[in-house]
Formats: sequence, structure tokens, C-alpha cells
Amino acid sequence: MKVEKINNDLFPVNVNDTYVKVTNTGNIVTITSCIRECKQTVQKVNADEYIIIDTGELKQYNHTERRIENIISLKQSMKHLRDIINTNCTNTRKCKFLTLTYRENMQDSKKLYIDVKNFHKRLRYFMKNITFNYISVIEPQGRGSFHVHEILIFDKPAPFIPNNKIEDIWRNGFTKISKIDNVNNIGTYLTAYLCDIPIEQARIKDIACLSDIKEVQVADDNGKMVNKHIVKGGRLKYYPRGMRFYRCSRGIKRPEVIKCPYSVAKDMVKDSVLTYEKTIKITDETNDTVLNIINYKQYNSKVKKE
Repeated sequence: MKVEKINNDLFPVNVNDTYVKVTNTGNIVTITSCIRECKQTVQKVNADEYIIIDTGELKQYNHTERRIENIISLKQSMKHLRDIINTNCTNTRKCKFLTLTYRENMQDSKKLYIDVKNFHKRLRYFMKNITFNYISVIEPQGRGSFHVHEILIFDKPAPFIPNNKIEDIWRNGFTKISKIDNVNNIGTYLTAYLCDIPIEQARIKDIACLSDIKEVQVADDNGKMVNKHIVKGGRLKYYPRGMRFYRCSRGIKRPEVIKCPYSVAKDMVKDSVLTYEKTIKITDETNDTVLNIINYKQYNSKVKKE
């Protein structure tokens, strides 16, 4: 199976009674349209085997397939994480974005989970009557160590907490509070941060070609947008296979996903701005038969219409 990005104009025009998938994540709504219903083609049996659903054939993973499968799985997980972040971070004034770093080269993910759990207990005790929810994400570094990104979400405007106090509560190293006030799509911004890696941190052998290197605009510590070179998707290679890399508190809401006619979906986003569109074509590598064409349209209600 081959997946390629194609021109959006090549997607057949949506008919009003065609059913589409609508993912509602707060200020961001995504409409997904297909020329045919997507279906699962393989079923994982265990760590070593999978079944081709159409034929019932049992096959074994090889090392390369496992590595590719891990990256595909991570991309799907990042998509879910992006939607969860956007669903809950609809007002940046009620959010804080923290980075928790270890003094030593810490590679024990189980210890990291315990440390983060204890951090939350101490933070809740420090803030006493101020309630918050969190989205906690582990980020691997090129040298093999981990650090943690935290989004704290409050019911009211986020309270001021000095960075040195956050460090005292963390107890394991260094912390940083970053501004996200000017970010319209926090989920996309933060998951790109987790997938991509600054070129100075990447290993040369992990850069497949020059097209992997992109110049992007990112917010610095003061919230100012600056240009930076990154290796797109370069950090995905550093995530251990099967790692549960993000956790959420119980109060975190999940995205709303529905299927409805395209005419209903259009009415849902009539007051929002189309900020992103992508179309992909899926073909059979053996005979170039088109298996599906999928179009994604993303609308943002926070972006003002011109």
C-alpha cells in the first residue's frame, strides 16, 4: 500500500448527502471525507504476528515492519493527543505549559511516571483550593534520556507560579514555563514540537534526505515567533516501541466524533475559517489501483474572517 499527498483539487466535489466524519475539538473542527468507506485491512495478533483480514492469512512481522508499525502507531497517537489538547485548551489564559527536566541522563520510564505522579500530588497540596487538570507527555531526546511536558488546565485564569517554585515542587532538576498565548491551534503546535526535532539535536544518520529538513516558525521563551530549522518527524525514531507516552487526569474531556451528511457538517463550520486542508491518495503498490482518496478540512473558530 502506498500513501501520497495530492492536490486538494483532485478530490471529488462533496455532495451534500454524502456522509463524512466530523471531529469536534473545541475551537477546531475537522471534516474527513473519503471516496469509499475506510476499513481495517490487518489485525494484530501479538507482538510477532498479524492477520490479513481479507484472506485470513497469518503473517509474521520482520524488524523493518515493526519499526514502521511503531512510527505509524505513534503518528496515530499524536493525532489523538492533538485532538485531546485542542478539546481542553480552548482558552490559553486558563493554561500553563511546563517542561520538567532531569539533572541526570534519566532513561527509566517507570521511575519517570512515579516522579510525575508525586509532582502532581505536591502541586495540588501547594495550590490547595485551586483545582486543575493535566495532560502529561514524555518526550525522548536523541541521547536516550526523557523529559516531560505538562499542560495544566484551570477553571479560571491560570494562577501565577514562579518558575523557581515549580522547580522546588518538581525536585528532580530544572523546569521551564513557556508562553502559548499567541498560538491559535495549541494541539498542532505542541504535537509538532513532540514529533519534530531541532536539527542541532538530530543524529546525522536519522536524516534520510534534505527534504526532511524544514524551516518553521516557533515561539521562543518570551512568546516571540522565530525561525528555526527542524527535522520533520525526526523525534519519532527515539520513542521506545509500545511506550505509553502521554497520560491525562480524570477531568480531561475527549473529542466529539460524529458521522453526518456533508450539508450538516458545512452548517456546523459556517462561522469558522478554513485554516488547513490536505488530500491523500492510497494505492495498491502492485498494480497502482486506487484504494481510497481522503480529504481533511480543518476549521478554526478563533481565527477571524477577513
